[in-house]
Amino acid sequence: MTTEYMLLKVEKPGDRINEVEDEIKDIASDGWEVAGYSATLARGIRVPTYSHLVLFKRRLSDAGRNVRRGTRLADKKQYREAIAEFDKAIELDPELGTAFAARGFAYAELAEVDRAAADIRKALSLIRDPKLIAHIEEVFEAKRRANEQQDAGGGL
Repeated sequence: MTTEYMLLKVEKPGDRINEVEDEIKDIASDGWEVAGYSATLARGIRVPTYSHLVLFKRRLSDAGRNVRRGTRLADKKQYREAIAEFDKAIELDPELGTAFAARGFAYAELAEVDRAAADIRKALSLIRDPKLIAHIEEVFEAKRRANEQQDAGGGL
């Protein structure tokens, strides 16, 4: 297991503290936990503004590291190499929905629609976070439409 850290800095007026709490909850829902927190008065005339520093940490399994490596490769448009990393992640943790989703997106980029759709369906069956499910569906639908337009136009 590997531990990752992330530092979040948010400046909000004191009367909007609930927005900071909402941001923290959103990040925590992605497997991050709060490791440290501080708030200091930054400035303010009528309403004081506070600067919030939140340190998050999360532990990544070996499968999680493979997904992270695969995502970095996909960002560089190295989809075949990314798929190999997602395959390793799935082999290590066959219940890791994010690995199936990421591999599905990589297949979609390669216009391997049947494989992409199968992986997205599997991801949606494993993932329980409604926001993540909605995001996956939205991105996959956009990729599907782009592939259809490219096919209809004879490619670029």
